[in-house]
Amino acid sequence: MWIVIVAPVTLVASATAADEDDGLAFQVIHPPRSAMPCFNPGMGLYVAGGDGLNHRPAPKDAWFWEIADIIYFRATWNDVQPSPGTEGFDAYFEPLFDAYVKKLGKRVAFRVMSEAMHSPHKYATPKWVFDQGVPSVVHRGLHIEDQLDPVFWDDRYVEAACRFARKLADYLDGREGLEWVEVGAIGEWGEMHLARHIPGRWTPDQLEVQRRVHLRGNITARLAVHHRWRNEGVAPCYDSLALDWFVLDEQGRELGHQRLFPATPTTLWKPGEMVEETVRLDLPGDLKAQKLILAVAVVDPERGGSPWQLGIEERDREGRYRVATIEAVPVAPIDTVVHHETFDAPDGLWGEAQGMQTALDPHVGHDSPPAMRVRGRQRGDYNLARWKLKSPLLPGSRYRLTAWLRVTSLDGTCRGPYLKVAVVDGKGQWLTNYNTNRYDLDRLAQWQSLSVVFETSTEVCAGQLAIEKGGRDLAIETDLHLDDIQLELLAAS
Repeated sequence: MWIVIVAPVTLVASATAADEDDGLAFQVIHPPRSAMPCFNPGMGLYVAGGDGLNHRPAPKDAWFWEIADIIYFRATWNDVQPSPGTEGFDAYFEPLFDAYVKKLGKRVAFRVMSEAMHSPHKYATPKWVFDQGVPSVVHRGLHIEDQLDPVFWDDRYVEAACRFARKLADYLDGREGLEWVEVGAIGEWGEMHLARHIPGRWTPDQLEVQRRVHLRGNITARLAVHHRWRNEGVAPCYDSLALDWFVLDEQGRELGHQRLFPATPTTLWKPGEMVEETVRLDLPGDLKAQKLILAVAVVDPERGGSPWQLGIEERDREGRYRVATIEAVPVAPIDTVVHHETFDAPDGLWGEAQGMQTALDPHVGHDSPPAMRVRGRQRGDYNLARWKLKSPLLPGSRYRLTAWLRVTSLDGTCRGPYLKVAVVDGKGQWLTNYNTNRYDLDRLAQWQSLSVVFETSTEVCAGQLAIEKGGRDLAIETDLHLDDIQLELLAAS
């Protein structure tokens, strides 16, 4: 038996935004919830439609369509395939698909039974199946004295039932509006399986969204959104879904879009649990001052189809939910080169870790001399040399660090050094590191490019560059050169 319960989804956001214009001021939004059922794939209430024979379709304004959009039919095998071919399939299925899927936009579901005491006919399994040698047993029906039913465990029956299942699968596969087909080939009710059609109700429980997007003209603008979701239904999600985020203008035109596959897959969004995610959307930096609309849709990227319904208001014709309004504000352009160093002067030399020495080498350089030479023995520190950035780092922004490194010698480890960007908050507390690729020690004494593209969190204020050896207790001896360092701002909140 299929158990079907409706349970929808809801979207919300939190907190009070700061008023200062020089930082990322966030607004907290709790989208108004909807009490309407969510008609999503794989879940929902169904309406019992009987055996589907000589069926009179329910009217479009029937009251039950407000709470259910699936109609479920139980047919016998003989109803569907009265002769060995597939010609009976059209006669049975087409009127039902036409009436409910094409004309009413509903979903249809089926169980095909090989034994049915409620059937008024002698054969629930077609007579031609028995004519092919499948053994039978006589049962008494509710509306007929004798009904001939198969011996379900006989190999000949199993073979015939499997052939029928394959033909039916080929016929129905990919049909628009088909919700499910149940197994009904064994026993009176066919319940050799336990199928569930229980929904979750996924609800954006809280959104923290920037109040303003800064338009600098010369660089891509960013919008950061912290979003928290709650499954208010009674079951997990059985599909891996994606969250499509949109920025629209007031006419509904799309200005930015980002598809997010949650770090915690939706298949693990269990009932009652909260899931938190962050998404960043890129927008053209040369937009005019205007009101922007943030919208979200939940989609199945593999199967396609219409976006899933959520338990909130403000769903538009495209299936997107409009959840916030943001102000786009033009501000002064910003220098996109945060740090650039070719070591043409001693004041660009980095600070040394204990046991290391830094100096300008007038004879070595990436494109041309000089470069910074770093050499010595080191143990007890994570890095070999470091540089505190003079320019602040913007929160919620995207950066790229590139540099050229040449390692002449390295003893004490088999792993190459790398560069990192260490970021801190407004109180100087370390937040995280962003690391480049490692130097390839199979190509010693060659200049190699190291780089990393990274996204800063909304707490980031400043940073430091460093040449990392790969561990505090690692004792190494090295001689290397660093040149042509550039930290670029690619997109700014």
